[in-house]
Amino acid sequence: GGDSLGDFAVERSRTDSDVTPSFNLQWQPSDDVMLYVTLAQGFKSGGFDFETAKEFEEETVDAIELGVKSTLADGSLELNAALFRSEFTDLQTAAWVIDHFETGNAGKSLTQGLEVDFRWQLSAAVNLSGSMALLDAKFDEFRDGYCSGWGARNGVCSASLSYDQTGDPLQFAPDYSGSLNIEYVTFIGALELSAALGIDFTDAYYTAADLDPVSEQAAFAKLNARIELASSDNWSLALVGKNLTDKETTTWVNDHPVFNAAALEAYFASVDPPRSLGLQAKYNF
Repeated sequence: GGDSLGDFAVERSRTDSDVTPSFNLQWQPSDDVMLYVTLAQGFKSGGFDFETAKEFEEETVDAIELGVKSTLADGSLELNAALFRSEFTDLQTAAWVIDHFETGNAGKSLTQGLEVDFRWQLSAAVNLSGSMALLDAKFDEFRDGYCSGWGARNGVCSASLSYDQTGDPLQFAPDYSGSLNIEYVTFIGALELSAALGIDFTDAYYTAADLDPVSEQAAFAKLNARIELASSDNWSLALVGKNLTDKETTTWVNDHPVFNAAALEAYFASVDPPRSLGLQAKYNF
């Protein structure tokens, strides 16, 4: 068949198939502790890029996870941890290239790290919970990486709008991230009063696939809170505050195609919500 990018008429086909086995072994040395190991393979079929009509290949992954799930302190503490490692071959990637998204394949990438989470009932009224993730995510091989800019901007992009990203970190991959939350619950007569305070934090990460320095989101922490008054049967009223310290962060930053085509340094960004306060009411009929 043939293909035409201009009118997006594509007459092409492909067939992908794979066998993806998985293996899980669990061991419970005591009633309160469970250890496990998981070995698995994954598969994502290939396809055709809508914007360019280029074909991209299937993606495969070999993954291993070692973990523990436990209940400690006479049942008041739940503690879980997992070590993981995933090796991707022909990782499917999407990047903003000049004025469109383009889907293709990286050679090889590695994602590995440690995740820990806990929930601790400190008393009948106070509950503490949290999570922490340490992450190492990088391209083991990506000779023809994306460059979303125009030409040799930032000293890494060639005239062909590609460069070697081997060894570079993946986008949206902070070295660490996590959360910590505390909740207090008490009763005022027949009404339940709960107050929760939480912090979400993350290390710096890039939001553009070509790791443009302008797209780097610096490390930050956001504070959230909630106070709720509820009856035992049918209604509740809550005051909710998000991003209370009004941190300014971005979900995604990239080059602006029109202005950069005119040799101007311009970007567009998706900005996260600022500080917000809300009132929530619920009534069950």
